[in-house]
Amino acid sequence: MLPLIDGAGYKLFDTKMLSLTDGARNKLFGTKILPHLHHGGEAFFAEAHMIISEGYFYHIKDDYFTLANESTLMSNYENGGYRPHFFAVRDSSNPDILWMIPVSSQYEKYKSLHDKMVAKYHRCTKIVLGKCGSKDAAYLIQNAFPVTSDYLDHIHTLQGSPLTLHATTAKTIVNCLNNNLRLNKRGVRLFFADIDRLLQLMTDHLNRNNKHK
Repeated sequence: MLPLIDGAGYKLFDTKMLSLTDGARNKLFGTKILPHLHHGGEAFFAEAHMIISEGYFYHIKDDYFTLANESTLMSNYENGGYRPHFFAVRDSSNPDILWMIPVSSQYEKYKSLHDKMVAKYHRCTKIVLGKCGSKDAAYLIQNAFPVTSDYLDHIHTLQGSPLTLHATTAKTIVNCLNNNLRLNKRGVRLFFADIDRLLQLMTDHLNRNNKHK
């Protein structure tokens, strides 16, 4: 197993495999957990017993979706409960921004779309296929959106240990996201949401909060 590295180049933890269930009672076989945190930098911090960093899965507050008012965002609820998987990636330019990547269990549906893009363009950066625990899952880069840490409701944990993702899949997701963000700046639209507007909303939110500190 490889250690997961945060956006600042710090080693976050070494991983081990356990059979777990997440906070939404979905069984996540073989999911990696963080047994002990040890970190001398400021890549993450605890807020109400919640680790805020890339590489973890979070629930997002309803307040964010109300503020965003963006019809293209995936619902915050699924099957009568919170959508269980939003994977966090720290913004490369602003460490106070986290990009949230929805994860879908509809693997065959998104694999078909992924394979069509690969056949046409020889690559696909909008959808990353991988595992969530032992189950096939699709990480939807095309549905990514930015948030600030105060809009995160809670992290997936088991007995106080946060759930995370295999380092190889996480690296692929980060690379695809950053590639698409670069293209977005050049006017190539690869995201469903108006991420420029949402990013400005979050930047303004941060600026207001900083003024009150």
